[in-house]
Amino acid sequence: MLNAIAVLVIACPCAMGLATPTAVAVGLGRAAKMGILYKGGNTFEVLAKLQNIVFDKTGTLTTGNFKVASYETSLDEENFKAIIAGLEKHSSHSLAESLRENFAETTALQLQNVQEIAEKVL
Repeated sequence: MLNAIAVLVIACPCAMGLATPTAVAVGLGRAAKMGILYKGGNTFEVLAKLQNIVFDKTGTLTTGNFKVASYETSLDEENFKAIIAGLEKHSSHSLAESLRENFAETTALQLQNVQEIAEKVL
């Protein structure tokens, strides 16, 4: 197989033009098997030019199991937990769900006329 590829590369310069898309396709397939999805081969070209990357850590890169390790507040601890539990009870955000789970044993503050307004960030 290697000899056949070597003959093609030497005998047919266009073989290199065929090798690049083939390599990209193989790379996409291997990445997909590892759980990494790309939208087309052009993504590799864009990634190669990046100098900085910022990730939003709300479950998009993790399992989404957000846990509260610690917190600081000037409020009484039970009041703080009741406020957080009361506010997050009305939200559908993944962080709100995790906070509800973290403070499940807390009696939530009863709030009225709460509306969740989702904004799209471009």
